[in-house]
Amino acid sequence: MQRARSTAEARGRIGAGAGPSPSGELSAEDRRLLDAVSGLALRAPEFSAAIGLWDWQRNALVGLLAATVGGALLAPEPTLIVLLAVLAIPFVLVVVLRAAALWHVLGRGPEPALKPLRWGDNELPVYTVLVPLFREARAVPHLIGALSAIDYPTDRLEVLLIVESIDAETQAALAQAGLGRHMRVVIVPDGTPRTRPRALQYALQLARGDYVVVYDAEDRPEPDQLRLALAALRADGERLGCLQARLNVYNARASWVTRGIMAQTPLC
Repeated sequence: MQRARSTAEARGRIGAGAGPSPSGELSAEDRRLLDAVSGLALRAPEFSAAIGLWDWQRNALVGLLAATVGGALLAPEPTLIVLLAVLAIPFVLVVVLRAAALWHVLGRGPEPALKPLRWGDNELPVYTVLVPLFREARAVPHLIGALSAIDYPTDRLEVLLIVESIDAETQAALAQAGLGRHMRVVIVPDGTPRTRPRALQYALQLARGDYVVVYDAEDRPEPDQLRLALAALRADGERLGCLQARLNVYNARASWVTRGIMAQTPLC
């Protein structure tokens, strides 16, 4: 009963922006939008945050709050010590995880350098490049130049430039950018939440590639990056399903934030 009720709640609460056609059926565009926003909540509500807290989670939080308040009134000092100890557990786990990752990297030794796959063009799989854009009109010329420089046969490459329907400025910039035949603009209908994951989930349903890569507007991928990623994925077989490219921040010395990002790149 709990799962059925949660699914019904999810159906009623999510899917803003998708409405039925006059005939009462959802259009293909609205179905994609509904799946992008609430697909997980409808298919597996127990894994989705859209339905809120489960009953046992709510009861546990209320019990924990009551115990904390009662302890603070009856024995403030021991309660504070216990509370600090409990709050320290997540930080300790993060430190342990990072130490284990560092041990793994140092103990593994240098890996052999991967070489980009140089198969015949007809043997290469289809790659879909997803690029979510919002208020990024100024970045369009540099972005299109970087995407055009990718070393991959264009008949095996699909570039989806994802733009919100309300972002007329970026749409106009893309219309004047001289897109290649393998590039197309995907307009995401307006709705809530207006987020990057929603836009990506919407466009992913249109992708035809065997492999998918996501770039941001400011990214400048190296021309052979797709071939290198494909070589790494093929080398590890089914054990590896996702890759994170090494970040190279162009303004690494601009602030302590960018310096911190660059300090972590050897472990990316």
